[in-house]
Amino acid sequence: MDDQKLQSAAALYSKDPQGVLGPWLLGALGDAFFIGLLLTQVSTYYHLFPNDSKWTKSLVVVVCLLSCLKFSQTCYITWEKLVSGFGDWINIVQVNWDLYTIPLMNQALCFCAQLFFTWRCFTFTGRNKYLLFSLLASIFIAFVLSILVSIRYAIDPYNNPQIQRYSFPQLSLNVLNDLVISVVVTIKLTRSRSGFNSATDSALKRLLAITWGAGIPPTIFAMLDMITFFAMPLNTAHVFFNFFTGRTYVFSMMYALNS
Repeated sequence: MDDQKLQSAAALYSKDPQGVLGPWLLGALGDAFFIGLLLTQVSTYYHLFPNDSKWTKSLVVVVCLLSCLKFSQTCYITWEKLVSGFGDWINIVQVNWDLYTIPLMNQALCFCAQLFFTWRCFTFTGRNKYLLFSLLASIFIAFVLSILVSIRYAIDPYNNPQIQRYSFPQLSLNVLNDLVISVVVTIKLTRSRSGFNSATDSALKRLLAITWGAGIPPTIFAMLDMITFFAMPLNTAHVFFNFFTGRTYVFSMMYALNS
C-alpha cells in the first residue's frame, strides 16, 4: 500500500478515535449477542422441526457455519485494532485481508437468507417462474458486486468513489429484493383472505406478521448501512450497521423458520 496514503489516513482518523474505534467495539459486542441468539435459534429449529426438508436443514447448517466464521473474523479484527494495535494508528488504518473480506462475508449471509425468502415467495405466489428468476438474478448480481467491492478494497482501500461505485448498487439491490419479496407476499396473502373462514384468515394474518417481522429488520439495517457509508465517508459509523446487516438477515430467516 502507498505509504503516503497510509500516513494521511492515520493522521486523519486519529483526530476522531471515538468515531473510528467506537463502532468496531459496539459492532463486536452486538455480533457476540447475535451469535448467541443464532445458536439458540438453530437449536430450537432442530428440536421443533426434526423432519424438515434436507434442503432447509442444509441451508441452516451453511448459515450457522458462515456466521461462526464471521464472528471469528470480527474477534480477530477487533483484537487487532483495540488490543494489539492500540494507539498505533498506522496499524489501525492498515487494511489487510481480514478487512477485504468483510463485504463478501456479509453478502454471503444475505445471499443465503434471500435465497430462502425467494423460495418462500415463489411458493406463495403459485410458483411464478418469472418472479423467481428475476429475484435470483438480482441476488446473484448483488453477490458478484460484493466480490468487486472486496477487490476494490484490496487494490485501494482509501479510494471511496471507486468503492462506492460497486457498493451502492450492491446495497440497493439488497434493499430492493427485501421490499419486493415482502410486498409480493403481502399482496398474495391479502388477496387470499376470504372473510368467511376465521381460522384461515387468522392464519393468513399470522403469515403477514411473520413476513413483515422478518423483512423489516434487515431492510432497516441495510438502508442505514448504505446511508452512513455515503453520508459519513470519513467516519466508521457504517461499520456498526454493517456488522448487523448480515446478522439480521440470518435472524430473520431463523425467525421465519421457527414461527
